[in-house]
Amino acid sequence: MTRRKIINKDLVLDIAQNLILKKGIQGFTFEALAKKCGITKGGLQYCFGSKDQLIDTLITRWENDFAKSFSELIEKNHFSPLRSYAELTRLAISGDKARAPAMLASMLQTTKRLTRSRQWVQDRINDFSDTDNQEQHYKSSRQGSSQHVRQVHL
Repeated sequence: MTRRKIINKDLVLDIAQNLILKKGIQGFTFEALAKKCGITKGGLQYCFGSKDQLIDTLITRWENDFAKSFSELIEKNHFSPLRSYAELTRLAISGDKARAPAMLASMLQTTKRLTRSRQWVQDRINDFSDTDNQEQHYKSSRQGSSQHVRQVHL
């Protein structure tokens, strides 16, 4: 009896992302991915269902990674949401681990993904608006209290 091979989904997603970067979304196939991963096409279908589901999983992973990194920049480096977004975008389009081109190419292939992408960006913009409103409220409350303090001291 042979032991079933365990498929590392994260590794498969990494390889898929690299294939999309190198060959484009049109040149990305389950066959090419299976060969590059050293597994069968059936193994890929078992793990991800279809090429579209694999791409959706890749996009979800990217969104989750972005959200985690976004929070870390704000919490650890005390970056503003806008600066965090800009920094993560810069990192996504530069260097040897550039993911943005692959992700954008895969997002634009279907209306469903394009709608999802637009909503995701709109949610990020709304995050900035909420933060701006909170900062404005904070600044105005501080200005009001400092004016009150100045009046008391006069």
